[in-house]
Amino acid sequence: MNVVNCFCLDGGVSEFCFCALSVQRGTRKGTSDQQTMADGSLASEDNTQFSSQEYWDERYKKQADGKPKEETFEWLKGWSFYKETVTPLIQPSDRILHLGIGNSTFSVDMVMQSGIRHHVNVDYSPNVIEHMRERFAEHGETVQWVVADIFKLTESVERASFDVVVDKGTLDAFLTAFPDDDPWDPSEECWNTVRAYMGQVNAAMKPGGTFIQITWAQPHFRKRFLEVTGMEVSTKKVGDDWEYFVYVCKKKE
Repeated sequence: MNVVNCFCLDGGVSEFCFCALSVQRGTRKGTSDQQTMADGSLASEDNTQFSSQEYWDERYKKQADGKPKEETFEWLKGWSFYKETVTPLIQPSDRILHLGIGNSTFSVDMVMQSGIRHHVNVDYSPNVIEHMRERFAEHGETVQWVVADIFKLTESVERASFDVVVDKGTLDAFLTAFPDDDPWDPSEECWNTVRAYMGQVNAAMKPGGTFIQITWAQPHFRKRFLEVTGMEVSTKKVGDDWEYFVYVCKKKE
């Protein structure tokens, strides 16, 4: 089986794809050995870089003028695209943790567009956390920025303290570390990464809490990963011509 590993982000006007979920060639409109995507862009030649902390530190570091290379890049589209689907899953008083936030404005947009407050954003790149904390200092009462390694998450955030945890493409990025895996039969190393990731997610959530994962990964590939800690998983689809998946995972009381 020919497989393309692709993961997509939204740069505003067009979508740039470097797929981290494994899909059979052709199911996401890839058309050649170079994998031309629906918008005419090409998949990255070296997807594994997206699982590396060094890559993200370099990407987010300040330039000579004191500014980062890019202000914002929204992976898998921004809050306005998911607002109608995700808002009913959240209560106004919920404390929300965003994993691998990067330079996304997703949490700030939730505050500004929907009045959803109480956010903690984590990323393991100190460069991007410093930049975003400075950039959105006026939202300091509602949005916090914390340097944290997701695989050691409970060393940086309190256990069982979040009502909602959000992952928008973050697990996908880590899974680019396994480019040779058969998507139908992932390697034990891949499974170990998933178990470690989901274990920390589970530990950060309150009993009865909700984990929301946004991805292009189709249910037959992704749902089993999200069930490893015993969460009950349901699936919502967003989009018409191009489907995005919102997985809603409930932790037991």
